[in-house]
Amino acid sequence: HSSVQRLRTAVGSGTATSGTVDAVLADIRRTLPGTVLEGSVRGDIAADLAGLVTMWKPLVMIDVVAADSDVARLNTDLVCSEIAGDIVGEAVSNAVRHGEASRLQITLEFMSERVLAIQVVDNGSGWQPRPKVRDEAPGVGTAQLDKCALEWHFEPSSAGNRLWVELPFHHSGER
Repeated sequence: HSSVQRLRTAVGSGTATSGTVDAVLADIRRTLPGTVLEGSVRGDIAADLAGLVTMWKPLVMIDVVAADSDVARLNTDLVCSEIAGDIVGEAVSNAVRHGEASRLQITLEFMSERVLAIQVVDNGSGWQPRPKVRDEAPGVGTAQLDKCALEWHFEPSSAGNRLWVELPFHHSGER
């Protein structure tokens, strides 16, 4: 977590370098459980998003906004692609299960050469975090955001919710 914090500070001050981002990505790759380390990463965000739309179609209308060039680019970083798919999947699930959303918009866009922005907006009832209980572990989604995101925030409102996530991106050139 401290390496992500250092990167957040560097990005915020404009002093982040490709080496800084690469070091944080290497740290994330070492600490991620399961699929990423076991080599079963899909790396196809378009298929992940299409699967979400199909799976949740009976309950919620999902619009995906992402340029084809951004989707193709995202697929060149298998770790970022997998994390993005997991975050979006968790956000959709939470919006439907906890917020009773009937409509969502998922936006994927590169903010810079090294930062992917994910935004999920829904028309759900909103969610208010409970007061933190001492030594209580965060939920799965919150833990992943804390570990992997450069920056993230959640904004509940009477009109719905907005999740904003910035992920580090590294073009590996490998597919």
